Amino acid sequence: MSQAKEDTTPANSRAQVVQAAGIVAAAFVVSRILGFGRDYVIGVLYGAQTIEVNAYSIANLFPETIFFVIAGGAMTSAYLPTFTAYFARNDEKGAWRLFSAITNLLVLAVTAISIVTA
Repeated sequence: MSQAKEDTTPANSRAQVVQAAGIVAAAFVVSRILGFGRDYVIGVLYGAQTIEVNAYSIANLFPETIFFVIAGGAMTSAYLPTFTAYFARNDEKGAWRLFSAITNLLVLAVTAISIVTA
């Protein structure tokens, strides 16, 4: 009986990773749709080329770029397959070590960029 339980645990872990990846992808699509709606409302309320809209656009450029790099850019396309490969090899500790290393690197990079640009 315990053998059957051990055999289903990796499958459940993989299913959870696939489900989490699907949730992240769906959230990314929803964020893009909401961002389009935000830009539409700003355009309707303030016009296309006012100083307020330009200031908002410039202030919003850095956080939006960071989000794109982390959530939708090369980071995700390189990170998710590697992360799921660890789970496929039943190396959950390795997967979480990778997650920790990437997260720490991103925090350091964003902190350094914030200090330089401040």
